[in-house]
Amino acid sequence: GYFAVNGMSAVASFSTYLNQTISIIDGWGIISTYIEPEDPNLASVFSSITDDDNLIIIKNQEGDVYWPLFGLNSIGDLTIGEGYQTNVHNADQLVVSGSLAPYDTPIPLSGWSILGYLHRDPADAAYIMSPIVDDMTIVKDEDGDVYWPLFGLNSIGDMVPGKGYQVKTENDVTFIHPALESGRFGFNDYTDFVSLKYKKPLNTGNNMTIAIPDDVWLDKPSIGDEVLVLDNEGLIVGNNRYREEGTVLTIWGDDELTKEKDGLQIGENFRIKLLRVDDNIEEHIEILSWREGSGLYSVNGISIAGTLSQN
Repeated sequence: GYFAVNGMSAVASFSTYLNQTISIIDGWGIISTYIEPEDPNLASVFSSITDDDNLIIIKNQEGDVYWPLFGLNSIGDLTIGEGYQTNVHNADQLVVSGSLAPYDTPIPLSGWSILGYLHRDPADAAYIMSPIVDDMTIVKDEDGDVYWPLFGLNSIGDMVPGKGYQVKTENDVTFIHPALESGRFGFNDYTDFVSLKYKKPLNTGNNMTIAIPDDVWLDKPSIGDEVLVLDNEGLIVGNNRYREEGTVLTIWGDDELTKEKDGLQIGENFRIKLLRVDDNIEEHIEILSWREGSGLYSVNGISIAGTLSQN
């Protein structure tokens, strides 16, 4: 689900002092804040959910961690404009208090970054990312939904306060949130895909994105058909609806913090099937060549099918 901002109010003796309440989902998620906290050290920022041992780990875009179990904080202070991966035992509420950060704070992006959202209102992802659309490849949220201009796809819908977003850029760029002009405020009418037959894959905190362009199909699916991705044991690691503009799927990797195998391991090949819903028939799809990437799992990998066979 999306991170919800449940409340924000001016308090205390001066009007610029604010609270932002961020809902953190259980398991893996990505959060950010538009508040500059009085004490930016992560141990202080997350103290309310650390004291009850609910917080497992926080990661930043460089792979540094705040890991209370081991008394380790290699991240140090919270950086405005950055997002952070969170892992908690149970859903929780995080309250961040301090002053309002300027929405137009310059944010450096390079390769894969985790972008914080600095507006106090939601807005369409395509509009928010428009200043750097020519320099970016893809944006992902914590659910694996994407804004991928190459395929005209925005399954994220609105970017939302309290959430963070993974962004891949082709060049080093400095991103500045555009102003929210009248009529630009968001409304998210995108409906999450719910399979008619298969269990939803587990959000394991790491994923890659694959695409099947529509001109690749030998026998095109019909609207309503489903494409699914499995590991070699038959575990479903990704599924989505067929899409005429190009079918895009998020596939999930193994969670390094769990003992059981709950996703693809790095370097593991994956299998693809097509469910023709009306006939309840599964077709095996073999990707014979890739326009980009490969059929092996890699964290944040991007693969685009070139040719395939259907059986």
